[in-house]
Amino acid sequence: MKHKSYRRFLRYARNTIFITVLFALHFSYTLAAKCTDETKCLQNPIGATDIATLVARFIKTILPVLGTGALVMFIIGAIHWILSSGSPEKVKKGQDTLVWAVLGAAVAIGGYLALKFIFQVLTGNLKFT
Repeated sequence: MKHKSYRRFLRYARNTIFITVLFALHFSYTLAAKCTDETKCLQNPIGATDIATLVARFIKTILPVLGTGALVMFIIGAIHWILSSGSPEKVKKGQDTLVWAVLGAAVAIGGYLALKFIFQVLTGNLKFT
């Protein structure tokens, strides 16, 4: 019984966050589109005028954070492995941490490349060189 209520809470929280983000994006673009007098308008601090630019800036911001996290986990895994003193459990823990750090970095880079390709196809800027 406890498990179902927790899943329901997570679903509710996810939906609430999603709807809030969509509403905020729609509301900000609606206000910016109806603005005729610059002194009474909301200023755009990001400088993005379309959703593709906004997503690209978000990705360019989050990618270094993911890379740093992967590097930190790689270092932690190496430290676990080095300080294992031959203990099979600690060696396995260090190796697992290294593997998951590499996989996490690969997924982050793969996601970036996939989104870059999708945006290039959608905007017509696809170049094979």
